[in-house]
Amino acid sequence: MSSGNTNVNPELTAESIGERDSDGLDFFEDVAEGYFIQELEERNKPKLNYYFDSFDVINLIQGGWAYDSGFKFDRAAIRRDRGKLSVYALAFDGFFETIRMLPPHQMEFETKLDQSDTFFKSPTREQYSNLVTEVLYAQELDSRNVPNNLNESNIDNYINELIKKGGHLYRANYLLREKVWANRLKYLINKKILGFVEYGQELDDIKNPKLLETIWNAFDKVRPDRSNNNFYDALALYYLQNLLENHLKDPRLPLPVFFASSSKVKEAINIVRQGYPQLFAYWNEKNEKWIPIVRDSLFFVLEAVFTVGDKTESFFKSLEKKQEEIKALVRGEFNSFRGDKDLIKNLEQSRKEFEEAITEIINVKFVQEIWLENKAYESLVIELKEVYNFHDKELPLITDSIKKELDKTLDQANLNLQNSIKISAIIEGFKDIIYQSKTIFDQKKGIKSDIFRDFALMKFGLDSRRLPGLQKILNVLVDFADDDDSRLPPAVYDLMTSLSYRPDNPEKARRFLLALTVAWILGKNHLIEKLGAEYEETSIAQRYDLALIYAAALIEAKKGRRDSIDRVKKIIRCVLSKESKNYKVWIGVGYLYFRLWISKTHLKPDLPEMHLQAWENQTKSKEYQLFFQDGALKYAKKSYKYLEANRLDDDINKENLRFQSYLYALNNVIYYTTKCSNSKEFEKLQPLVEELQNYESFTEWQGRFYDTLGWYYLRLYLLSTDKSLKKDYLKLAEGYYEATEKHFSSPRDFLTFKQLKLAIIRAKESKTAEEEE
Repeated sequence: MSSGNTNVNPELTAESIGERDSDGLDFFEDVAEGYFIQELEERNKPKLNYYFDSFDVINLIQGGWAYDSGFKFDRAAIRRDRGKLSVYALAFDGFFETIRMLPPHQMEFETKLDQSDTFFKSPTREQYSNLVTEVLYAQELDSRNVPNNLNESNIDNYINELIKKGGHLYRANYLLREKVWANRLKYLINKKILGFVEYGQELDDIKNPKLLETIWNAFDKVRPDRSNNNFYDALALYYLQNLLENHLKDPRLPLPVFFASSSKVKEAINIVRQGYPQLFAYWNEKNEKWIPIVRDSLFFVLEAVFTVGDKTESFFKSLEKKQEEIKALVRGEFNSFRGDKDLIKNLEQSRKEFEEAITEIINVKFVQEIWLENKAYESLVIELKEVYNFHDKELPLITDSIKKELDKTLDQANLNLQNSIKISAIIEGFKDIIYQSKTIFDQKKGIKSDIFRDFALMKFGLDSRRLPGLQKILNVLVDFADDDDSRLPPAVYDLMTSLSYRPDNPEKARRFLLALTVAWILGKNHLIEKLGAEYEETSIAQRYDLALIYAAALIEAKKGRRDSIDRVKKIIRCVLSKESKNYKVWIGVGYLYFRLWISKTHLKPDLPEMHLQAWENQTKSKEYQLFFQDGALKYAKKSYKYLEANRLDDDINKENLRFQSYLYALNNVIYYTTKCSNSKEFEKLQPLVEELQNYESFTEWQGRFYDTLGWYYLRLYLLSTDKSLKKDYLKLAEGYYEATEKHFSSPRDFLTFKQLKLAIIRAKESKTAEEEE
């Protein structure tokens, strides 16, 4: 392997670069490999960018509160996390200059900031006093000597005693500094210790979905119970690999190094690198080895100490000497005593001694010679004095003024927040794509022939010629639903990326509309509602197709809520103000009004005669007049009358689309009138019903037309007094319901068609009850 600049492609067969020693020395070799990056810093001066997981940054801003559940302080966890806490403490003091997060991790963090009132603690002064005692005790600072009444007068003497426990005191200092998360976050931002990446509002194209899935699968293996976190971490590390490749192409760009505080992250990376050792690694020409850029606590502690100055060289020689002694001990014994328990004990003891040696070096070279000599702990002493001098201990530590100050420091985070919410919603919306595809495309009758027809997309004014890729994508999802071995087809990553676009040019608008249409078909109403929340009136008026889809999803996502109803009404006004003479808009507006009426009615989805008194009461409501009479029915009739006279177009290519719209508009007039109008209006439908029935053999016929005819004949059955005709009408209603089952129907349509069956059953039960009386 001659170069580290090789582009990484998991689809390629990994080249053999020699097997790693399998003698249990990975731990020590990791340390030696880690130093290669520090050698690079000394020799070539590359800039390192340090990346932390959102989990670690949240811990960093919480300090000691990260170990306080509100019910119990986890002392054991503090002792267990000493290595990680050392990294946090060094980061808090700026030893890594600015730490960053990869975009998916930063999105998670910014979302938590948006929920800070519920996610982060807002403790009182007394609670902080208790935290101080717990932290000092957990750090094993000889709690037997802690005065019962630690106060302003004796704190100096106590700290002087604790100086002898330098490493412990340094971690305690980190855990207690700045008292609460808001102060700590403000400190980190003002000192430029924590940096927010300014990412765009759009997701980057996933150019190598195979790589993303390789990482994702590895996380699922090591954390099978955390599928959501796994995707975010996989996406973050996908971006990390991109940053590494950018550096390999142009060494002037920063070399990224990621802090893997979780052993599961390292396990997942190791799984990936078993097949592709080039991933997440930097090529060392001298030793002809790949040097990982995903590192644990030990690397970061060493990295911080190596930046201390003149003593870097002698420090490493001491480390190298200890390392060689351990290697000689283990390698000399391992092959002969592979299964010997004593050897395993020696290995573990060796690891322990090695870590202790490093800890002692750091204690001498950093904590004692630098941190303590410069009395860097004095700010902690001042804060502890304040703690034990509190008068009103019930006052919260986070005041309104602190919150206002913090808001000023979070400019970039606030700018990113809406984009974080949007992109997170897209990721969340597609994480269950396997289940959604299997559910929606389980019945495939006709689905591959005409997606516009089968999902009645003409109700949004969509034009199949403007979305030529829509049918292909749905066909991919149909096949995907039957493939149990697939993770995600590349088309899904394209959809996720396209949904993050702001449709501000023709190509982005086309891709966004296509992706939004697929999201509607998949029933992702809450996702569409979040994406559309930023739409302004001007964009709504300019893109009526997007606006109609958004409004329909909004109705379904927030059924009957006043704010959503007002928003939909506003959308309708905007669309009509721009497209007042467009039959496509009339169809869509009629559909929206009907869904609004359905969302407000308290009746079962039956017919007026099945709840006559309740129905008559509802017809007197202002919603009935606004949403049904002056809304759904008005615009259904308006579009039908226009298309009846103009169903054919001079352009032969438009004929099928317009004819589909004509049949849909005709169907809507029949359906809306049958379901919601009085009997007088219903009786006028016969010519329209006969017109619709004439087209049953046409390819433009939809399964929902059978549903409409079924309701029509069921209502005739309820209104008729002729027993012979009633029997015929009921038979026809049942026949049309059976016909719906033979046509493709989405889950949304399937539930609608099921209502007809239930209504038929209730009508029969009602008839039986009447006969028994």
